[in-house]
Formats: sequence, structure tokens, C-alpha cells
Amino acid sequence: MIRALAVRQLLRSAVRRDRIHHLQLLRNDAAGQLPGDVLHILVFILLSGLFTPVSSMPAWAQAIAAVNPFTYLTASPRMLYLNGSTLADISGQLLKITLFAIILNGWAIASYRKRG
Repeated sequence: MIRALAVRQLLRSAVRRDRIHHLQLLRNDAAGQLPGDVLHILVFILLSGLFTPVSSMPAWAQAIAAVNPFTYLTASPRMLYLNGSTLADISGQLLKITLFAIILNGWAIASYRKRG
């Protein structure tokens, strides 16, 4: 009887904490944005080919992987470690990573420029 009561109290407290957690997801400040940001990052990681080959993905996922910088960040070490590739073999991947860095850093600099 005492164990059943303890289990009920534990379940009730878990439900209360879960409700509080869901309410925090609805907040409109920086702390409330964190779970959404993690979700976006997780999607990009899953669509990068880190866990499954990009060639086995559907066409729409392959299109997303082609514009995902993380795809090229994961392909280079995989080519080095698993295939024994040389620097010449991964130069295309490194060039794509460099282009992404130039474009995205340029965009960040332009968006943080002082206005006024």
C-alpha cells in the first residue's frame, strides 16, 4: 500500500514537471528558444549523412543535404578514417566547407553591421 502511494506521488510530480517543461517551451525569451534551436540543429545533423549515407536518403533529403554544411564537415573525416583518403581526395570537400564559411560569415558580418 505504501509503495503504491509512493508511485502515485512520483507519477504526479513527473506530470507536474512535464507540464512546467511544456510551458517553458512556449516562452518568448532566449531560454524558451533553446529547445527549438536544438531541434533545428538535430534535423541538420540527421540530414547530413552522419548516421546514414546521403545516397540512401529520399531525393528531398538529398537536396537538403547538398546545401547543409554539416554534410561536408562529416564527409571529410569519414573519407580520411574509413577510406584512407589523402588530402588531394578531400580537397573538394574542403573547398565546399571554405565556400560555406565565406558565405555564412559574410552574411553574419553584414547582418551585425551597425545601422543608423
